[in-house]
Amino acid sequence: MEILLISHDGIASGAKKSAELILGPQENLHVIELTAVGGVGGFATKLIQYISSKITTSQNIIIISDLKNGSPYNTAVSYIINNDLADKVSLLTGMNLNMVLETIMLDGDSVTGIELNTVIGTAIDGISMMQPSDYNTAISTGDE
Repeated sequence: MEILLISHDGIASGAKKSAELILGPQENLHVIELTAVGGVGGFATKLIQYISSKITTSQNIIIISDLKNGSPYNTAVSYIINNDLADKVSLLTGMNLNMVLETIMLDGDSVTGIELNTVIGTAIDGISMMQPSDYNTAISTGDE
């Protein structure tokens, strides 16, 4: 399994850095970002090169995008559809650190739709708004 984080400049690299701070180095976690310098064309070239290089050696490529219908997401959708790769490349959107960590911890080369739906559920569960009563509860500290 290969994991590719795609985003507008800085988001994916920040998520990768944070995930590796928590879990240690991840050799199957990669980043491609849309930058002002490279533009959409440069981003698309890197994305195509990455997928082409991994598609024959990995049973699953999981791409996590920052923003649904943003340029990185749209570029990935277009490439996946135009090259009939939907059975080999999974595309998730709404990147957050919970989603990235949960994806890294998936086991094995073959990932099911059920497992990816669990990843999405974990990402959603990590989103909340603190209520005044929440501030009165004990906060556990960890190594993160």
